Amino acid sequence: MKTIITIVCVLMSAVALCGQPCVTKCGVERWAIKTVTDAGAATVKVKPVYRTVRWLRTRVEPTEAEKSDSIRIVGIETMTFRIKALVIGHVRETDKDFHIVISEPTNSANTMIVEFPSADCAGVCNSIFTVQMATARADYIAAMGQPTTRYKVLPVPVLVEIIGVGFWDKKHSNPQHGVAPNNIELHPVVGFRVL
Repeated sequence: MKTIITIVCVLMSAVALCGQPCVTKCGVERWAIKTVTDAGAATVKVKPVYRTVRWLRTRVEPTEAEKSDSIRIVGIETMTFRIKALVIGHVRETDKDFHIVISEPTNSANTMIVEFPSADCAGVCNSIFTVQMATARADYIAAMGQPTTRYKVLPVPVLVEIIGVGFWDKKHSNPQHGVAPNNIELHPVVGFRVL
């Protein structure tokens, strides 16, 4: 385990895993839910269940009022999922998350978002998934390159397997790249590999 953390530290400058506190303020909206550092984090089932992008996109979205900044929604947000998908494009957001657009392997028009938080961000070092988040992000960089602050469509979509915790994002006034019709995401991603 120490070797993995050392490699992650070298690849990512992962402050939280290298012996210093994770104190950089990154996200705000539902941040504790996004990083599995909320009071309900212990209710998240760590063992992933296999589902598809299509299945996730067809779940019934909670109301905006139900998407509390501090209360995890039982169901999707207490489950960890394993999916196969195509990576379509990516961008590094202002909250340091890697925002990745994925699609169904057989229909690139059916997209959704998965996100990789940074281990440097406040609270992330307290997550039950700290090491997995940092490792997944390092694996993404190694396979796909470092996303920039400008959204980039990949020249050729890449088939991958992603493990992540279910998350209901709030509706954004400016549409996000690849957002699912029901605003579902996997956030955080805790496992990534190219197939």
